[in-house]
Amino acid sequence: MSVTASPTTPPSARITVAWLGLLCGVAAAVLFAGKAVLVRLAYAHGADPTALLALRMALSLPCFALAAWWFARRDGPLPVGDRVRLLALGVLGYHVASWLDFAGLRHIDAALERVVLFLYPTLIAVAAIVRGRESATARFLLTLAATYGGILLTWGDRLAVGGFHATAVGVGLVAASAVAFAAYMVLGEDLIRRIGGLRAAAVAMTGACVTTAVHGLVATPGALLHPTPAVFGLGAALAVLATVIPVFLAGLAVQHLGAARAAIVGCIAPALTALLAWALVGERLGMLGWLGIAVTMAGAWFAARR
Repeated sequence: MSVTASPTTPPSARITVAWLGLLCGVAAAVLFAGKAVLVRLAYAHGADPTALLALRMALSLPCFALAAWWFARRDGPLPVGDRVRLLALGVLGYHVASWLDFAGLRHIDAALERVVLFLYPTLIAVAAIVRGRESATARFLLTLAATYGGILLTWGDRLAVGGFHATAVGVGLVAASAVAFAAYMVLGEDLIRRIGGLRAAAVAMTGACVTTAVHGLVATPGALLHPTPAVFGLGAALAVLATVIPVFLAGLAVQHLGAARAAIVGCIAPALTALLAWALVGERLGMLGWLGIAVTMAGAWFAARR
């Protein structure tokens, strides 16, 4: 059941709800920031992208299915249309987008991946313009230039490490992931607000977990069913720390703040990912890379403010 503040909610309660959404958004950003680092560590142990993603989602499935069942028992079943829409959105935002992201991480490092992924706030803003909710101002065009310019700066910093072809493939895959996730955010915002962030996340992720596990069983049955201990441990960490907990926290942030403001809070993620990658896997950015991260974060922040 939603606890989003309404116009009749007392000011003190609205402030409390806003702070709750802010804290949830920050915590989700911190945990999501570690996802790319865990994936890169798993690749160093020989993990396959499809099998690793399927392992992550299969281990997450019981938590999301139990949460979906609990909400249905407490609040009653969702209308069939809402349920189908949420399941489809979950496949788009957490199966398709995640697979593209995992595939891209085979070619680029964690810091560049997180920077490219932050195309999604500008894409959400573009969607608002297309739908007639915003206008294409000079400020917005500058925001787009900052976001894409920051990506190019960070990409240029990493060319010496990965080469043009490999990084181009990785950037393209992660950019496609950002498009899929932006579509999930835009198409699902009203539904998330109406039924509540936690319930929406539980249902959407249940569908994504099932389709991703089936994908893994069909594509890489051996790697999924017989992972090495190191890969299984990293997959479990991905499931708990970079999936179950942050997805619920992000759902609460969107519920209490809206998609745009939740995206603003998430703008801290690229810098956090770069720091974690430096500390845990030895990925070091040059000055050009850090400048690119700062410019992209600024562009994403201004885009999300719309």
